[in-house]
Amino acid sequence: MVSQQADTTEPRVQDILNRSRRFGLLADTLTYPDGEQWQAVSADLALMLETHAPMLSEGERAAAEGLARAWQESDEEAVRAEYGRLFLGQTPCSLHEASYSSARNLAGPSAAIADISGFYLAFGVDIRDDSPERPDHLPTELEFYATLLVKEAYALFNGWHEEHEITVEAARQFLGDHLGRWRGVLSARLGSLDACRPYPEIAGWLDVILESECDLRQLVPEPLGDMVSDPMQSDALICPHAGSPDTAQGHQPLHFMRHEP
Repeated sequence: MVSQQADTTEPRVQDILNRSRRFGLLADTLTYPDGEQWQAVSADLALMLETHAPMLSEGERAAAEGLARAWQESDEEAVRAEYGRLFLGQTPCSLHEASYSSARNLAGPSAAIADISGFYLAFGVDIRDDSPERPDHLPTELEFYATLLVKEAYALFNGWHEEHEITVEAARQFLGDHLGRWRGVLSARLGSLDACRPYPEIAGWLDVILESECDLRQLVPEPLGDMVSDPMQSDALICPHAGSPDTAQGHQPLHFMRHEP
């Protein structure tokens, strides 16, 4: 009986961990592509396609392969310049959830950020100053969701039913209230800005993964609205390695500390 349970549990655990890796890789593609980051993402995309291709849907495989090609064919310096144009400072395409209008956010951006921070704190995300970023930053949300999936897999593997149920429900709520609402938002903004590769391909892969994950969780999240003036954004265009405008304004930075679940 124990053997039969292990036979059914282990493939589920592996599937959850594979999804976690893809969400984590998406987070990496949307962080500033310095030289080290560029090489790491390139290698991780190739490895992901090599190991995950048989388990990907046709749509996700096509999106991931398109991104891998675009990443390899793009010029590093040009991509760094495009990242700055699109995502840094008083940006035309914010990666901060609170920069978008929403019927849910009538209390203002601080309420959305507080809700996201509550998820992070509940699952042991530490606050540090060495890599400052706002909690509603899309790559941070993606990395947090990847962390939730690892915790979900760990609880399932160990037979911790209560912990598993808590983590599944938290992941479902976070996806429905925050991360899942990004579907279609980034691709639409990048399309209107004639963004250079590989960013349209990243947005396309994001949409496919979010659609799949929301279907799995049986969710239809309310999409984020149009970009609005974000009072928490700095007017300055600052390289992410030269300090954060959010830190300068006194906003609490966020950095993931990786712990065992």
